[in-house]
Amino acid sequence: MTPPQALRGAVCGLRVKADGSLAYVCLGDGTIAKVIVSSGKVLLENVRLENIQLFLSTDRSAAYDRSVHAMYFRYARDLKVKDLEVIWLEPESSRWQSAVYFQDVQRLLLNDFAGAPAKADFPAIVLDQVEGATITNSLAKTGTRVFLSVSGSKSRAIDLVGNDLHEARTPYRLDPHLKPGTVKATGNF
Repeated sequence: MTPPQALRGAVCGLRVKADGSLAYVCLGDGTIAKVIVSSGKVLLENVRLENIQLFLSTDRSAAYDRSVHAMYFRYARDLKVKDLEVIWLEPESSRWQSAVYFQDVQRLLLNDFAGAPAKADFPAIVLDQVEGATITNSLAKTGTRVFLSVSGSKSRAIDLVGNDLHEARTPYRLDPHLKPGTVKATGNF
């Protein structure tokens, strides 16, 4: 599978607010760097992203090609991501890991995600220090050993609801320091 012609050539967006909050997305020729991060002083609030299909490949000669995860979010509150598909292409980067990584997020809704990690040693989705999350109507693609990994002492109230996890060997993995009830899984198949 190759990215649509419309994605070839760089399209970048950077927004820096007076409070230091930052949102950055760059769709580049074969390389897609995706970062949505706040300064940490102020949380990004009420961010909504919909209908995203990411095709990732790498250009090993490019100095800017530093992506680790297909999408990475940090310092956000009330974040909603709907209809996200991650597709890993050749050539691949040795750095690539998870499809989506959420860190220091409060109140997350991930709906209609479809993806796998870049390499089977990593989870498809990582929640690190995430307080209150629902992952629903999502699909673990072929090559997924662990669909969801949850870590960080603040992580709590994670709901995994109505997902198709047939391709995942393990629906979710908890950091050993987290309480067993941190994730509630219902209606997954």
